[in-house]
Amino acid sequence: LLRAALDEKPWSLLGQSFGGFCITTYLSRHPEGVAEAYFTGGLPGFAHDPHTRIDDIYRSTYAKTAVRNERLFTQFPGSARLIRDICRHLDTHDERLPDGSRLSSRRFRLVGMNLGRTGGFDTLAYLLEDPFHTVAGEKRLRTPFLLSVADEVRFADSPLYAVLHESIYGMDAATAWSASRIGNELPGFTDGIGDAGTGAASGPVYLTGEHIRPWLFDEDPALRPWKSVAEALAAKNDWTPLYDADALAATAERGIRSAAAVYLDDIFVPFELSMETASHIGGLRPHVTNRWEHNGLGVDGAAIFRTLRDLARDH
Repeated sequence: LLRAALDEKPWSLLGQSFGGFCITTYLSRHPEGVAEAYFTGGLPGFAHDPHTRIDDIYRSTYAKTAVRNERLFTQFPGSARLIRDICRHLDTHDERLPDGSRLSSRRFRLVGMNLGRTGGFDTLAYLLEDPFHTVAGEKRLRTPFLLSVADEVRFADSPLYAVLHESIYGMDAATAWSASRIGNELPGFTDGIGDAGTGAASGPVYLTGEHIRPWLFDEDPALRPWKSVAEALAAKNDWTPLYDADALAATAERGIRSAAAVYLDDIFVPFELSMETASHIGGLRPHVTNRWEHNGLGVDGAAIFRTLRDLARDH
């Protein structure tokens, strides 16, 4: 509708992450409006499959995130112990963020979003460098640490990100808080640790990634007004299909040129699922790389775009 209102001819689209999901739907429903399609970390899993597999998608993202946690622990010795110590401390002490909300151990672990970003390991290493000090003989978290964590885990400037996240995988069944259900089945990703939660005392304590869980809508003040909406979306079971496999397969026949940057170590949009979808989009040319993480477009967008444009136009 926007394109028609502007009286535009078929145009070129660039989609980063969820933007690529949107382009895949666009190609499914209105391919006549597209001349070129460029994806960066944004080829959705199972775009050719009419049956929802959201649990499989989250199992894959958790597996990728576990690998990244172990790499962090190896690259920065002592980080695994520090993460466990911080979590145990937060389970037994009342530590507050600048907005007045309590920082729980499970909410702290959202800093793991950095595991999938270029430079994210360094960000986490600095964050964990010296988190504690002693106040009146009591061990407490430092104010600079709490301020940094607040910047990493808050949703005040992007509440819809949390509200809609699982909905982007909604196809023919309720998502039913899949990230929470699957995470609590996996060692290292349960909401609690040791005796205070459901995790084994001797097992790993992993940072989480792009995994939105229902308790966030109680713990983050910015998300509390959205709790009923998030619950309604999690229960919605009458989603319409997002993708049309036949339309995607016919893109090359329509003269649509397309290319995609697929990141080998992407913890947000798993490589294997992206490549499966790539094989079902007619004429799409993938650029597989581990030079960048999921946020590559923000790090070196010009270079990535030039590469994709050259690929798409070099038939």
